[in-house]
Amino acid sequence: MNRLNGVVRELGRNALLDIYVGQLYISDRDALYAKDINFLYDISKYDTYFIDDQGLWLNYGHLSRPDEKTVCEFYDIFGKNGGNIVKSHNVDKYGQKIGSDYLLITGRRSERGLYLYDDIGNFKCSVKGRFALEFEVDSQHVYAKEIYGDVVCFDHELTEAWRVKSNKNLYSDAIAGPQLFKNLVIVNIGEKSEPPRGEFELNAYHTDNGNLVWQQVLETSPASSTLVKDKVYVIVDKRLLVIDAATGSIEVEEQHGFTPFNADTNIYKGAVYPMGDNLLCLSPPDRMIQIRSSDAKDILQTIRIPGSYTVKTDQPIRYEGKYYLPLTHIDFMYNGMSGAYIVLTEDANAPEDHTAEIEARPDFYISTINEHETGNDIYLVTVSHNNMDELIRFSTIALKELACDRGAYQNPPNRNKNHKGVVELVIDPAPLEHMKKSTEELMQELHVIKERVERWLQDMQVYAGDGTSPFVINIDIQ
Repeated sequence: MNRLNGVVRELGRNALLDIYVGQLYISDRDALYAKDINFLYDISKYDTYFIDDQGLWLNYGHLSRPDEKTVCEFYDIFGKNGGNIVKSHNVDKYGQKIGSDYLLITGRRSERGLYLYDDIGNFKCSVKGRFALEFEVDSQHVYAKEIYGDVVCFDHELTEAWRVKSNKNLYSDAIAGPQLFKNLVIVNIGEKSEPPRGEFELNAYHTDNGNLVWQQVLETSPASSTLVKDKVYVIVDKRLLVIDAATGSIEVEEQHGFTPFNADTNIYKGAVYPMGDNLLCLSPPDRMIQIRSSDAKDILQTIRIPGSYTVKTDQPIRYEGKYYLPLTHIDFMYNGMSGAYIVLTEDANAPEDHTAEIEARPDFYISTINEHETGNDIYLVTVSHNNMDELIRFSTIALKELACDRGAYQNPPNRNKNHKGVVELVIDPAPLEHMKKSTEELMQELHVIKERVERWLQDMQVYAGDGTSPFVINIDIQ
């Protein structure tokens, strides 16, 4: 495999990447995009989304709003179902089809458990309990793990088939639910809860009866432990492990050399995944991506993350010959101000050690005028653009950054105490003429900028420079 070049692409909020029905989709909590950041749907009022072979499911009242009714809206984006419908249950990325039925986990406080519905949303049965979000389904069974508890196997009607007792807990971001490999259920069971903790169990159980097939006992909860094809890839303490999923034998064991996430306790945060014949290693504290040889001994390439971003530990998505990975801000708060992901493309001439490029932003201009009648300052903002998608995306980022740079949040050096929140976004309509829309129609589409920016600033309690006034975004097409 050739070396890789990386390009960072920015969004209005924290980036999420998924493959659904063979296509790459990108979202930022406000909008759903196709692969080249082409706008598809506004998803700002929803908590989760999911795309299956039937269409797009948008959910609210899930997890973050546990006391509200859960509602799922369906959009027939593939034209298979003859229209859009509203269901009273949730369909999200953790849900699974069982024949024509649909099984999911709900996180609502009063109704935590596994829930089974038919294909038109009628409730069939449930099992109450607090389960990890990830679960597995095969032709006969459902495999789930209780948080702080047992591994449980159900049939497709949610009748319990077998249960493995456990009193160990997982103290990391590793996958909490079962991972299915052929006739094995591989589970990050956990470690002892009483001090001194340790003796973490990575166990594989037979799907038929729950009998233990193999076990690896690790010194602590791994930072990551993920099944990919026929291997389990593990970062635990200072070690990088590749474990054969069929036998549990360790095939690769090396020191990863990452910087600790917490130097005082030597806690590490990172992940390792296969990439062709090599290994891809992610270290958020080091803000880098490493490509290593298959035995992990040789570092073949290092790609460093630019700006204020760093890598997450999500599994990379391979799509049309490129690798896509979501990024996060070093300061987590700013994930709502802008988000990003990196695209890795094979390039034989790429340097062995280099920093990825951030895709160039369009130019934007900020000027200040003083309102004669009140004596208050008003900001005028103009963002260069070539199309509506670009205008909305980068205007949203620019306005949020302006508010944090000159507002009262954390008392920044550029705070303007003579500003009471009014910001005018001035739009040049010339690049939008190809849309053949009236000014009123353009204003309807552009209104989403005002909604996204004002909502986020209100949620984050970012006020204008005077310290009390909310920001007000006005849009003017000139």
